[in-house]
Order: sequence, then structure tokens, then C-alpha cells
Amino acid sequence: MYFGQRFYGFASEAQLEPTVESEIFAALKKTRLLIGERKEAHYSRCGRTDKGVSAFGQVIALYLRSKYMDTSDDKITVHMPSDNISDEKEIDYVRVLNRALPKDIRVIGLAV
Repeated sequence: MYFGQRFYGFASEAQLEPTVESEIFAALKKTRLLIGERKEAHYSRCGRTDKGVSAFGQVIALYLRSKYMDTSDDKITVHMPSDNISDEKEIDYVRVLNRALPKDIRVIGLAV
């Protein structure tokens, strides 16, 4: 969800700043949730908006760092937590990102 009054739309295509997308990637870098560069994250977005437009329910998809990720051997392998270990909890992506994002952009949900 975002209030678009101060943004040049969602997508960072016209090289005008700020965009919602540029703010999201700045937050992802700041929180170190990105795995490598943007291309390596397999980022995709569903739709975009024009300058000054607000949106609710904008969807993006990308790979993020995980507590269950193993990057040894130059491959990314995800190990899901076992039922026997109760203290293994995944990163609270919504909370972490919302702390790093400007107040006019909010992450409201996540699907893994």
C-alpha cells in the first residue's frame, strides 16, 4: 500500500526519483534482505502506477534472505524448520521492511 503523491509512479523506468520501487529496493538493501543484486532476486511486479497515484494491494515477487537458507556450495538451498525445534522463526519481513520504508509506503502482507 502506498500514498503516491510524492512519487513518480511505481516503476523505476523513467529514471525519475523517487519511485515506490526505488524506495522498496533501498529498504531491501538497507535491511540486507536482498540476495545479491536485483536480477539475482528474480524480481517481478504486477502492474504499475503513474505519477501521484496511490495503490492498495500492489503485488511484487522476489527472492529474499531467509533464516532457513544455506548459501554454501554457491547454491541456494532452503531448509524448512523441523517441528521439534520451537525457537526457529523466520524473519518478520513485514515488520523489518516497514521500519525501513518511508511512512507513505507500507508492506501489508507476505506469502512464502
